[in-house]
Amino acid sequence: MIRAFHLEGRGLRDAGAEGAEGAVWLDLVESFQRKVRTIAGHAGFLRHQTALLLDATPGMIEIGRANIVTVFSVVAVIFLPPTLIASIYGMNFAHMPEIARRRGYPVAVVASVAAALVIFRRKGRFRWR
Repeated sequence: MIRAFHLEGRGLRDAGAEGAEGAVWLDLVESFQRKVRTIAGHAGFLRHQTALLLDATPGMIEIGRANIVTVFSVVAVIFLPPTLIASIYGMNFAHMPEIARRRGYPVAVVASVAAALVIFRRKGRFRWR
């Protein structure tokens, strides 16, 4: 039968075998060795790809989070002027000058919206999204 079985170094044919039955076994073993080497190489490739994906995933999650924070920041800045105007007039309801005027309150609302639109239009200068 098979006298020696070597996975590395010289091949099985050099190790020797007895008869036709031994040659068949040698062919089967060599075929098995080739398949094992192929599968081992592919497993190494898959291990490398998995490690690469595991390294890249936290970075992709962080990019998504940064985009969300950017959107929230832009929205907060856009709504800052109307909030400021509303809070100022909300504290001094008895002394609101536009209440005495016929169109004073709608003008204050339009001014709040206009301030928000100006900031929204100029966001490109601040290099936001």
